[in-house]
Amino acid sequence: MKLSYSPVRPRRSLTSSANIAIVQVIKSTSEGLTADGILTAIQRDHPQFVAELAVKKELSNRLSRLTTSGHIERFRVDNAWAWKAIDHCPRVASAGSGYVVPPRRLDVMSGTYTPPVTALRPGAMDYAAVPSLHMGRRRAFRSDLA
Repeated sequence: MKLSYSPVRPRRSLTSSANIAIVQVIKSTSEGLTADGILTAIQRDHPQFVAELAVKKELSNRLSRLTTSGHIERFRVDNAWAWKAIDHCPRVASAGSGYVVPPRRLDVMSGTYTPPVTALRPGAMDYAAVPSLHMGRRRAFRSDLA
């Protein structure tokens, strides 16, 4: 059965180990799984998450969040909802697959800050050359209080 959907890039990366396990279980089948099938596969392949996902509505909440974030899709099969991995979903690295590179950190505390140079059009500051009249006294553009 060919599903029609608009391609959606995942908006968030998978950070929770339980969510990674859910996506891995769903990717392991090509026809999709119902919620009961997902929970059975989790019990078989990832028993450490059974207690966490067996709580009422926890699995359905996670499946809903994974669907809205673009990692899996939901469709109807025999009056029940089933979930299938989206083809362009990025590969999920398992926990022990290797070294994860941390995000780049910019050093903003060393050096001196130089603001960007603003490019003014010719004649934009001509009004600064004309003194103002304030309380009977002529004042330059720059205040004499500063």
